[in-house]
Amino acid sequence: NYIIWDHFTINDYYCASLSDTGPVLLNGTGTQILNCDISGHGPTGYYWGHRFFNENSATVTTTGSNVVGTGSTFTAEFTPGVHSIGINGVLYPVVSVTDDTHLTVTGTPGATNAQYTMPGFKNNYEGIRLNNSVSGVVRGNKIHGFYNPTGGSRSGNEGGIIYYDSSSNIVENNEVYDCGIGIFVKGQQVNPLDDNEIRYNYVHDIITKGIQNLSGRRTKVYQNIVANVQQWGLFAGFFESESARFINNTLYNCGSSGAGYGGLTFNQTGGRALIDVHFKNNIVTNSSNYIGVI
Repeated sequence: NYIIWDHFTINDYYCASLSDTGPVLLNGTGTQILNCDISGHGPTGYYWGHRFFNENSATVTTTGSNVVGTGSTFTAEFTPGVHSIGINGVLYPVVSVTDDTHLTVTGTPGATNAQYTMPGFKNNYEGIRLNNSVSGVVRGNKIHGFYNPTGGSRSGNEGGIIYYDSSSNIVENNEVYDCGIGIFVKGQQVNPLDDNEIRYNYVHDIITKGIQNLSGRRTKVYQNIVANVQQWGLFAGFFESESARFINNTLYNCGSSGAGYGGLTFNQTGGRALIDVHFKNNIVTNSSNYIGVI
């Protein structure tokens, strides 16, 4: 595993059938992932590719392979044999979880009063993840195979590119396919979720949504091709989505799951408002519906 910090570039990297984390980006500013081939379909369970995540506010101490947390929630965060815990920038596979404050790992971290990191929850399985990433660039990558290969939820948290609470990032010229969701912008806006651009991507053969802007402000989605999506090609909302722009995208064969799905949709079922969201000059063809409101 690689631990990646600010202003670092990964170029022409290849990883296949991921069963654990690839390069890890922690709270990055100006990081770039360029021209990589990132493949999922690990042998069992849920896995992760590139990840950007925040440190947890709780601390841990260790004795040998035993980890003791203070104010931690280990039973909710880690599944033995699936997840690893990050301690002082190193990932240690979780062997067992006794309760919320006690677990064992493979290896001996040798840490005292160290903050720990969580490589996602059980159904977070993505090729590239941005969490509190600012001014990053994800360009020219091929990302595929990120859904649960053994069945299960195949939810929107299993996707090609997913980011939380990240601002001013550019995601462009990527091919994303064979995933639960293509490109997903979301978060509770603990940190700003503003001014992200998604452009010139080819997103196809997707189980749920091609490109979704769940929340955030001034997201721009333009000149993407989205094809062969079972549910919605472009999706805005559920949480507050403000001043998003979906312009000049081409959508083909979206909504194959049947009635209620299609090319574009606004969603307000999360109880928060959609404010000044525009769909303009998009081409929608061979899809169940052109546009819907749910």
